[in-house]
Amino acid sequence: MCSMCLITPESRAICRYILEKYPNQGNKGLYGMNLLEKALIDQWLEAEGQCLSPPSSVLMFQLAFVPRMKIKQNEGLIKQNEEKLSKEFKR
Repeated sequence: MCSMCLITPESRAICRYILEKYPNQGNKGLYGMNLLEKALIDQWLEAEGQCLSPPSSVLMFQLAFVPRMKIKQNEGLIKQNEEKLSKEFKR
């Protein structure tokens, strides 16, 4: 697993923390204005974290970082994760 895969979940927690710590600054409605909106946003974040983030992280690593590292891209892994991501977007 690449280090970028580990950053995303923590960044979600950091965003939640900042929104709770500074509720009167920035975009007040970003995380929802009431409990129902917040629950719906949490539901989406959970789905994104479980369904979209894993194949996206693999693709980001293979397409953005592997060429810079001067190693061969894994075409099978790219195709497999493109298909996974495509299926998720068709839901």
